Amino acid sequence: MELWSWLALAGVCLLGAISPGPSLLLVCQQTLDNSRYHGIAAAWGHATGIAIWALASVFGLSALLANFPFLFKFIQLLGAIFLFWLAYACFCQRQSQTSSVLQSDSGKQQTYIRPNSQLNTHQSPQTSTVISSQTTTQSSLFQALRNGFFMAFLNPKSAVFFTALFSQFVAIDSLNWLTAFILVATPWLIDGFWFTQVVFTINKLRQWLTNNTISAKLNYLMASLYCLIAFSVLLTW
Repeated sequence: MELWSWLALAGVCLLGAISPGPSLLLVCQQTLDNSRYHGIAAAWGHATGIAIWALASVFGLSALLANFPFLFKFIQLLGAIFLFWLAYACFCQRQSQTSSVLQSDSGKQQTYIRPNSQLNTHQSPQTSTVISSQTTTQSSLFQALRNGFFMAFLNPKSAVFFTALFSQFVAIDSLNWLTAFILVATPWLIDGFWFTQVVFTINKLRQWLTNNTISAKLNYLMASLYCLIAFSVLLTW
């Protein structure tokens, strides 16, 4: 593949990545509700899902979607269900955060009446808290990665997009392993690095956006947008 062809391909992939949609919502949600590490995990999980569709397009597997429309519709339906699930999880996340804050405040108020003898246990409360926090973080990072992956993988339109895109730059008879690698790696890297940049941008605004009042409104707004996008998918199903 020539340099100018690759630049054109990269430009189209970048335009596809920066277009607003549920993927952007997911990365922002993971960053605000958890941490920038969760946002990065979601970003690269999404990029991996994109890369799989690009790989399928390179090897012609996406032609199955054209020959079997019911398969395309079925994946679309799974994508809509996944969006509804994200909306539900977003709402539950807000309720969990509110409950945690109330429990934390209650614990702080009752700390002064606890005798010192009760604190002399084999394992300090601080240690158990750290261990519990680390376990939760590891689990949540995997969940963020998984959610990002399924956000991309359950969108069969990506296969149609890459099939049409790649045909403009590479002829079937000139396809080789190096060209196939470039075609798959380009959208993977562009998608991953773009959403990583989004994570760092959102993280700079995290202190303001995670204000209790603003955070509650954002969570409900994201849940509503997930539902709206899911309904729009079902309307075309």
